[in-house]
This record gives sequence, C-alpha cells and structure tokens, in this order.
Amino acid sequence: MENKTLTRRQFIKSSALLGGTAAFGTLAQGCATGRAEAEAAVAYPLNKAENVIYSVCLQCHTDCPIKVKIHDGVVAKIDGNPYSMQTLNPAIQYATPVKEGARIDGGLCPKGQAGIQSLYDPYRVT
Repeated sequence: MENKTLTRRQFIKSSALLGGTAAFGTLAQGCATGRAEAEAAVAYPLNKAENVIYSVCLQCHTDCPIKVKIHDGVVAKIDGNPYSMQTLNPAIQYATPVKEGARIDGGLCPKGQAGIQSLYDPYRVT
C-alpha cells in the first residue's frame, strides 16, 4: 500500500491554484455585473441632461454649487455640481458636454441634500 501524504509544497501549489481560480471567477462575474450596471445607468432617467438643473444651495453660508435632478416636474435628488472643485475633486473640465456631466455626481452635505424637504415643506413661507 502506498503512503499518500501531502507535502507542504503540494499544499501551497493546490491552495494557489484554488485561490487563483476563485479570484478569476469573481473578477469575471464583476465584469459582467459592471457592464449591466453601466447599461442601466444610461437608461436611468435622472442621468439625462434635460432632467438636470444647475444651481446653488443656500442652506448655509457656503453656497455650494448643486445639481438638481427632476423627474416628472418634481425634484427627485440634489447632488453636488461636478463642474465645481467645491463638490468634486478633481472637478470635470468645463468643456465637458452637459450630457456627460449629467451622469457624474459631486458630493454634497446632508443639509444640502435635505433641500428637497425645505422646498416641499407645507409650512414653508413663500
């Protein structure tokens, strides 16, 4: 009867092979998922340039530049303006077409994002 022992070298080779296979499988799955997410982002209605208005947040004294996303005539989301260094670092170039800029979101503080609540507050003085 043969003595079947697993040497340390064989164990490391097997582990490397299994680990590499698992990593490649995860990477391949991520590529397919990333492609699907990119296609879904194109179909996302708030990423269209005609649904975006660029403005300034006045919730505090900083006056951050914002990008307001509108869906069916109602404000749906407020994000930072990607053309500004204040909300996206590094900012996109001013020469970037508006259609491409509409798909990029800058950062904005919670107070700025809560501007939707301020806008549609029933007790708001107009």
